[in-house]
Amino acid sequence: MDEKVEVSASSGADTVEAGLPATQEVAAANEDGSPADFQTAAGTAATTVTARSLDLNELQELSDKKLKALARDLSLYLHPARSRHQHILDLIRAALTAGATVTAEGFLDQVSDSFAMLRWPNLNFLPVPEDVCVPRALIEQYGLRPGQKLAGTLRLPAQREKFLTLECVTTVEGQSAEQWQAPIDFDQLTPQFPQGRIMLENPRTQSISARAVDLLAPLGRGQRGLIVAPPRVGKTILLKEIAKAIRVNHPDIVLILLLVDERPEEVTDLEREINPLSARRAATSSNWLDRPAPSTGITPPAALERSKGLPAGGGSGDCQIYHSNFDESVQRHVQVAEIVLERAKRLVELKQDVVLLLDSLTRLSRGYNNLQPGKGRIMSGGVEAKALIKPKKFFGSARNVEEGGSLTVLATALTETGSRMDELIFEEFKGTGNMELHLDRALQEKRLYPAIHPLLSATRREDLLYHPDEWERVQELRKIMATLPPLEAMEKLIDNLHATKTNAELLLSGLR
Repeated sequence: MDEKVEVSASSGADTVEAGLPATQEVAAANEDGSPADFQTAAGTAATTVTARSLDLNELQELSDKKLKALARDLSLYLHPARSRHQHILDLIRAALTAGATVTAEGFLDQVSDSFAMLRWPNLNFLPVPEDVCVPRALIEQYGLRPGQKLAGTLRLPAQREKFLTLECVTTVEGQSAEQWQAPIDFDQLTPQFPQGRIMLENPRTQSISARAVDLLAPLGRGQRGLIVAPPRVGKTILLKEIAKAIRVNHPDIVLILLLVDERPEEVTDLEREINPLSARRAATSSNWLDRPAPSTGITPPAALERSKGLPAGGGSGDCQIYHSNFDESVQRHVQVAEIVLERAKRLVELKQDVVLLLDSLTRLSRGYNNLQPGKGRIMSGGVEAKALIKPKKFFGSARNVEEGGSLTVLATALTETGSRMDELIFEEFKGTGNMELHLDRALQEKRLYPAIHPLLSATRREDLLYHPDEWERVQELRKIMATLPPLEAMEKLIDNLHATKTNAELLLSGLR
């Protein structure tokens, strides 16, 4: 029989801003030291409810209407002045006070040496009031690292604590906590040249951009590549075509797209183009969110997706897209970039192949430069000498690992912006990659797409990626293109790409 418990909440005023991880009200409740004395946005009468289990991740997916229905079951008043995330926090605290079991799953974000937080990928790791603190004792017990996916049960904050706290860990990276063994650290793995071709040509997208990249600068597992381009030449479109091709051809690869300091409309377009199934599911989310209200438990959205014939979890091969918009703070740009990189490293430690697409490395470097205290040596363009250390670590993380797994980083870099800072950033990264794609404004002005400069674009040790017979014919094709002016050579290649169905057909017939 379910346990009957009393839920009591006292009234209190509230002046909390949305999106902040801690509030004056929560701090006051923590200092009081009594979990049962939890303060909500307004008073409620004591009531008897059935203690059940709740899941924090599923609460975040519910509509406001369903949250209010759940609050009524708990006899909890949700004050309209509080944000949606503060309402979720109120519901969790009320449920815990009532004796319910609350679970959560998220990614570990190392905030300081003493503790870490669980962040939520569906919120782009944005700090919110319902974030969960992971004590140092649990981190040391299981050898946890930033970016790992954890699941566990929660408890109310103890005296002087400010956040919901992870009481125990149930799973780490999908494995039982009792069976979990920390893998070899990413920095201890042995890097080697990229091997294993990432084919971009595919019949489903029929993208000549992807086919051109295969011929001019092939992509391998563990590649560290730069897409160098002036503004408005099509670098984001090219990145989108590459992402779509990888998603179709290599469903075994974990594909991550990181957009830093990006325009909101670009984010929406990329989400809909790269993950069309997920976009359609989001468009119909109002239907499944309006299902009958739960009593004090919640029907998992995954179960509802299965009942509609949809693959749970967004479908196999979906691209994970994380972003920070240009109107957000510099700290936010850096925070989302660092946790995404840590997540990619943890996947490589588990012997998975990961492709991380970054748009753009220039804007990320600007963000790190703006965070510098201004006491160091200033280089040309206003770039502090130490500002590029972390962006270089980000870009330098790409590697093919001898022990198994690989991390491929393909990042865009801006040139010809009129900014001396952008030019210096590009010069600092020039030569650090083992693959470069240069986009040419002259080609774009002639409306030739993809606007890839055929002579400046290349991959180091590309002979490791091609089949010997294919490599021989690719060399012949490039020799012919090298005798022509760049504009004429690329125009001829584009015409031949349109005239043939596959790259194999083009290489066998040669340039016409």
